[in-house]
Amino acid sequence: MFLGLLVTSLLAGAQTPYNPDPESAAARWVVVYNTNWPDADANGINDSEEVARHWMKRRGAPPSRLLGVACSTGMSDLYSGQAVWISTLMQPPRF
Repeated sequence: MFLGLLVTSLLAGAQTPYNPDPESAAARWVVVYNTNWPDADANGINDSEEVARHWMKRRGAPPSRLLGVACSTGMSDLYSGQAVWISTLMQPPRF
């Protein structure tokens, strides 16, 4: 009985196409990346932006929802940069 239920569930799931945004919320997202992050692979795009664009593509978010913000790149600035964090990210960005 359990095996039959498991196989039925697996087959039903196999027939359903992958939907990266089942709640259709991607158009309301803002994907933030650090514009100061280095380009370690030297391809002309900083690595933070590459990760953000990859994530957006996988989730179906429109490119207009990408927001680059100049942040520190080191852990030493984590607490000393709190005022910058609040002024750049905590206050609502304008599109």
